[in-house]
Amino acid sequence: MTRNLKIALVTGGAGFIGSHLVDLLLKKNYRVIVIDNLSGGRLDNLKQHKNNKKLTFKKININNISKDEKIFKNVSYVFHFAGIGDIVPSIENPSNYMATNVQGTVKVLEASRFSKVKKIDHLDYPAKPRWALDEKAIFLKGAGIKI
Repeated sequence: MTRNLKIALVTGGAGFIGSHLVDLLLKKNYRVIVIDNLSGGRLDNLKQHKNNKKLTFKKININNISKDEKIFKNVSYVFHFAGIGDIVPSIENPSNYMATNVQGTVKVLEASRFSKVKKIDHLDYPAKPRWALDEKAIFLKGAGIKI
């Protein structure tokens, strides 16, 4: 049943914004893979999908993703929301902040490129997201994806 569905991978999908996108993608009949290290996200944000066979959750730190990461295989879309959004950690621990927000993003991009992902979009902190949650469609201006 879920073999022929389009697959979307959401990094940071257990966070507040990512989990709302997961809700919409599942409602739009996508198979969704969430990767999150749960440093800012919470499994509680996904609890309503606990028994949904179209959702896969993996506790993964984006800093540990390799370019040939198997979880990216057959993924059509990557929505990259993982990262440290707070300003304070950038002052208190700039190395970790840089490693996660810059190098972690590079690792997501490399895994996406290696797996030939069709489209990738990300959330720009602290800017508002380029997508809008509504019941009819989600449109990512940067990626040109209409779901």
